[in-house]
Amino acid sequence: MKKPRLRPLRSRDENGVALLTVIMMLALVSALTLTIAVVATNNLVSARLSQQAGAAVNASDAGISQAVTYMRQKGTRGLSCSPTCASNPWGNSTTPTTVTVNGRAGQSYKVWIEPIAPYPANKPGIYRIHSTGYAGGAAGRTVTVDASISTLPFVFGIVAGSVSGGGNAGCTTSRSSPPAACRSATRSSSRASTRRSGSRRPCTAPT
Repeated sequence: MKKPRLRPLRSRDENGVALLTVIMMLALVSALTLTIAVVATNNLVSARLSQQAGAAVNASDAGISQAVTYMRQKGTRGLSCSPTCASNPWGNSTTPTTVTVNGRAGQSYKVWIEPIAPYPANKPGIYRIHSTGYAGGAAGRTVTVDASISTLPFVFGIVAGSVSGGGNAGCTTSRSSPPAACRSATRSSSRASTRRSGSRRPCTAPT
């Protein structure tokens, strides 16, 4: 009876397993790299948009300041036709005042003024300022502010040696010595001027 021959088992080829492991590792690293790139890109876009939004708000604030300056210098008579003023862009909501700000941010703003309670029929008068700012894009930021218009109290005074019925006031002096009336007016004028501004206004003699 013949004995069976024992043959050594052939070693399995592990090259395929190593290749599969390498492919899986490369896929994992690629996925991680792509995720990091996408997150970084999104952060850059968010930072740029946030910067533009801040610049647009600053431009809107500049429009508010310019509108307040306009009302201080020009008054409110030109705004009676708002929001459809044809000749005054400060009172036109369709074609408002547009200003481009010099700089790298590309800022600009559009601003117009709407009368809510016009002055002087209302005291104080209320005017609403609409300002939209832009910064390097089509998207903008709008700021709305209500401005109150009122008169400033101002005290008038007349100091003179004599006042006639027609409203004329006069004080006649000579080079040598002013009359008693003028000296009295000078003292009264000095006291009144000191109370208002701290400066004296003496009576001047004619040349």
